[in-house]
Parts: sequence; structure tokens; C-alpha cells
Amino acid sequence: MMIIKKLTIKSIDHIIDLQKRSIQNGDDFISSSIEVYQRAFQFQNFVFGISSDEDELLAFCNCSIPTAASKINLGRGIIDEEYLNNVGHINTIIVERSWRKKGMGKKLIQTVLNEFTQKGIRHIFVIVSPNNQASLLLFQSMGFCIIKNFLYKGYSRNLLQLNLMSI
Repeated sequence: MMIIKKLTIKSIDHIIDLQKRSIQNGDDFISSSIEVYQRAFQFQNFVFGISSDEDELLAFCNCSIPTAASKINLGRGIIDEEYLNNVGHINTIIVERSWRKKGMGKKLIQTVLNEFTQKGIRHIFVIVSPNNQASLLLFQSMGFCIIKNFLYKGYSRNLLQLNLMSI
């Protein structure tokens, strides 16, 4: 049986371990450091994970809710300024390779979307590499649409958006 739960700062070592086990150099993914996750838990971010019965972390999703004044708010220039406090970001989603294509990603994203809805968030953004076809297909199957492509640190990236007001 798989358990979906909100993770705490005590989970950082498990998150980093899963990230190392699941990402290969060809994935065109910029991995996050322990410091990134420490900041995530200190601020308004939330992280959900899926664990096995043995409490092994099999998947996680790190999300944030920037304010209208935040330096990084992916909604800026895309949605009306008055709605920038209703933006959520999916920063990272990782599913262990051996558990992919088993519905874990969808369950995790649905859990995250429910959390965003409870917090009054209506515009969800995520950045995905065009080379990461599995993630693109996953997000598109959940209703996300690619709204633009841009360069980030020399890598091509797609910005996807989901408007929860229409769900």
C-alpha cells in the first residue's frame, strides 16, 4: 500500500536520496541542493510524498505559493496583476524510475492541486524541459497547457499553466 503524506524538513535526506537515484545526466534536469529544500520548508512551500509500507520515499512533489510581490512569480506578465496572489508553482516532481507509469505522478499532482484549491490558488505553473517527454505528457494529461518556451541557464524550457477556475 502506498501512503501520500505531507513531508517535513526531516524528509530532506530522503528527498535528496530519491533525487540522486532517479535523475540521470541525460534527463536535462537541474537537481536541487539540500539548501533549496531547507528554504522550501522554511517558507510557504509544501512538499508531498508517496511512501511504501516500509516508509521508503518513492515520489515527491515540491510546490510554492509566491506572493504578488515575489521576485519569482511565473504568472507575472501572463495573468492580470490583481490575480498574482492566486498563483502556485510546482517546482519539482520526481518519481523513482522503477515506479514510473504506475499512476503515482497523477496521484501526487492531484493531491497538490487539491492543496492549492484549499489555499485559494487558481493559477498553477510548472516549468518542464522539452526533452522530458514523460513529464510533459503527465502534466498535459492533467490539463496543463504549454504557454511558452524560453531559455533558462542555457537550456530550453516550457512553461505550462493550469487554470483551476475552469475545473
